[in-house]
Amino acid sequence: MNRLIRTALTLLLFLVAEIPYVSNACTSVIISGKVTEDGRPIMWKNRDSGGQNMMVYFNRKDVKGAKYSFVGVVASPTESKNPSALWGGVNETGFCIMNTMSYNIEYLEPSGKLSSGNGVVQKQALMRCATVDEFEEYLKSL
Repeated sequence: MNRLIRTALTLLLFLVAEIPYVSNACTSVIISGKVTEDGRPIMWKNRDSGGQNMMVYFNRKDVKGAKYSFVGVVASPTESKNPSALWGGVNETGFCIMNTMSYNIEYLEPSGKLSSGNGVVQKQALMRCATVDEFEEYLKSL
């Protein structure tokens, strides 16, 4: 049995064993390229938000300020045209990002509602970053 299948089965067993516990967090998995056939890593995310999430393609020509085209998770079909936030995705350079909802970065939205802001950061990162180093520079600029 190849290593990818073994790894996937191990993760599945772990997830099935956790079913009795209630969780309000996103479920994510990062698989090293060392265990994939083509050497590329894999990122998986299940957004456990209770909404109707969907993947949407954004062409850089249609998104103001975008350097790269990207695919991202939006919270609902009504947000699919021009969302301010994305909850994970990948751009045309291969740069990927996702979150599992961290509450350590908070700001007030224009409405006065407290928000983490990480969805906004993820969208901006997909629009402008091709590497982890570029992402680090973007984070330092915030």
